[in-house]
Amino acid sequence: MALKGNLQDFTPTQLFNLIKLARKTGSLTIEGNQGTARLYCDDGKLVCASLGNEPPPLDDILLRAGKISEEQARIVDSQKGPHLDKAIALRLMTMRYLAREEIMEALQAQMSEAAYTVFTWSKGSFRFDPDVLPPSSQIVISVNLDDILAEGSRRLKEAEKLEEMLPNLDVVLRFTTRPDVKMRNVNLSVDEWKAISFINPRNTIRKIAGYAGMDEGQIRKVVGRLLSEGLVELVGRETPKPVLAPAVPIVRKPAAGMSAPMQRNIVLRLIDRIRRL
Repeated sequence: MALKGNLQDFTPTQLFNLIKLARKTGSLTIEGNQGTARLYCDDGKLVCASLGNEPPPLDDILLRAGKISEEQARIVDSQKGPHLDKAIALRLMTMRYLAREEIMEALQAQMSEAAYTVFTWSKGSFRFDPDVLPPSSQIVISVNLDDILAEGSRRLKEAEKLEEMLPNLDVVLRFTTRPDVKMRNVNLSVDEWKAISFINPRNTIRKIAGYAGMDEGQIRKVVGRLLSEGLVELVGRETPKPVLAPAVPIVRKPAAGMSAPMQRNIVLRLIDRIRRL
């Protein structure tokens, strides 16, 4: 029997902790405003995770990770046979494009990033289906949930600090007028260069995010870095403290119309139901 719930009552961190402690096997589907995530666990360990309705093909993962070139991806894709992850991996190793270890490293990175992203989702729903494993055509990797929880919690705290620093995305950025900022001493990422290219008096931070194809979490991280480096400033507002400055902890509020004891009771009932699945 599947277990369903709301992320406002039972956070991703609590879900992962319970799956680990109860050593559950099954699939966890999380749907929020940011999209859909599907994660599979086996005996309390994460074995597969992806964002979106379908997991990306292996050659796409390897191409984005820089493990293979576009030409190599085209050659592998043109080979006869099933276009399934295990078959693609076998072709890559047979053609000596990649070693098994390199393929597994890219898959683990992709899977971990998908899991980390879910930690920052606070609104949406989840469904846990016990004893459901990934399709046999997919390559699975066993990852300890302790590692996922540690890094996911760190990113969640970072996201909370960024949200506190930039609560309003409908403000405008401008390049700093400080004479002591030296652009040549700063190394910018691709996303940071994208954001900079859209800075003008007509574009709010929210608009820049839309033009650059970023969600709220991504644009806050990018703008936070640019602010902390002193490269940009907010128009009409005092520049906020850098991201690394101590922040007031953010306490999740109970859902509207629900007292704290009621919320705790719901969480305890969910924990008990998952343990019994």
